Amino acid sequence: MARLGHKRLCDCEVPGFNFFVGDAVHHLCCVLGELEEHEVARTAHAHMTDVQVALTREAYLSVLAIGQALRQEQGMAFSAPDALAAGKAAIDRMLDALAPYVCAAETNLRRIVIDGIAPEAIYSELSDAS
Repeated sequence: MARLGHKRLCDCEVPGFNFFVGDAVHHLCCVLGELEEHEVARTAHAHMTDVQVALTREAYLSVLAIGQALRQEQGMAFSAPDALAAGKAAIDRMLDALAPYVCAAETNLRRIVIDGIAPEAIYSELSDAS
């Protein structure tokens, strides 16, 4: 992800991109250590400790912030499309890896922010399910 910051060839700037990357690395290191230490392997969200839930949520949301920044990136789409595609694929892999450990609210936020699904469509799905 950090390599994306150096691939930018346009004058436009993604506000906070370097911060987002550093934040994500920090949170991913914290949560991976916590999950590994307690040998949590694809455990249902409901069986996690409060600490694990909080750390996982922070990691997921920090990766989501990078994904949102990349989704809005226009300059790299023309100057470095392969790097942008690789970055988006890396974000998808990280979010997929953390998905079993987060609740539906976070996965639905991903659908809105990354996949571009309208919140109304998700509200409709939720009301149909109940």
